[in-house]
Amino acid sequence: MELVTKKRLTIVSGRVNRELAEEVAQRLGQHETAQTLLEQALPLLPEHPALHYHLGLAYQQQQAWEKALTAFRKSVTLQPEVPDYHAQLAATAFRLGQLEEAEHAARQVLAQRPGDPEICLLLGQIAEAGKRYEEARAYYQETLTAQPENLIARSRLAAMLLELRRYHEAEAALEEGLRLAPETAALHHGMARLHAARGAVEQALAAGYRHLDTAASYGNEEAVGLAIKASRGTPWLRLSPLPA
Repeated sequence: MELVTKKRLTIVSGRVNRELAEEVAQRLGQHETAQTLLEQALPLLPEHPALHYHLGLAYQQQQAWEKALTAFRKSVTLQPEVPDYHAQLAATAFRLGQLEEAEHAARQVLAQRPGDPEICLLLGQIAEAGKRYEEARAYYQETLTAQPENLIARSRLAAMLLELRRYHEAEAALEEGLRLAPETAALHHGMARLHAARGAVEQALAAGYRHLDTAASYGNEEAVGLAIKASRGTPWLRLSPLPA
């Protein structure tokens, strides 16, 4: 009887610590205190998935990413049907550069919450990191379909398109973002980069240069084409690649 009572008291104590830690973290923002309380509860409730999950959140706030990853892995192992556990595992694994694990976890969430914009954004970032650009573009667009005001997705999409020299698409993404949020510095920065990429050629034309190097290896065809269009068909303009 005494053993049963002790066991019950132990479980109650663990639950009190967990609930107190959640309240401290959520209401007061004292994540270090929450972490301590959760770690104290862990030996008492070692198989409680929510305990590992909230401990992972506390580790995230302390930027203890490896510990957070371990905690989220445990919560997923104990209760794999909870999408939030997979979502945090995916985000943490991505931050640590573990793309395969991040993608697997993110897809587990998407299977239960199709079209989840935050998960689509994360999958876009994972695909972009893996240089699967068309897949990344599709995920960013899916995020923006659900959340047109998602500036992270829009900035990422525009930056990726700019790097790929797909200037028309980058400009469209940036202009729509600025229409929705005209004071967003990241979007203005993206537009400045876009103008810089185009402007080098336009400035050369304005200065009177009559020969443009358009070797295919430079990948500057679109920028050159846009600059020529902006020059309104300057009659003396001649294009020819350098000899191989």
